[in-house]
Amino acid sequence: ETTEKFEEDLTDNCRLHGKMRVVIDVGEAIEVSTKRERGAAVDPLMNEIRQRLQENLDASRSECQLVQPDG
Repeated sequence: ETTEKFEEDLTDNCRLHGKMRVVIDVGEAIEVSTKRERGAAVDPLMNEIRQRLQENLDASRSECQLVQPDG
């Protein structure tokens, strides 16, 4: 229902999506230094976030299944 409401708000069009399942995985905490290298070419924190997000997406791909409609 929430997905359908977001879609309607964003597109002024609503369609029924059927059964869905959601998994929320926050992941482990990332320890962050209080000091930051201003001249660094790459932000190590953003690199770590990108890497962890990609790992979570890759891991969740195996859990993703299309739900067949009843009937």
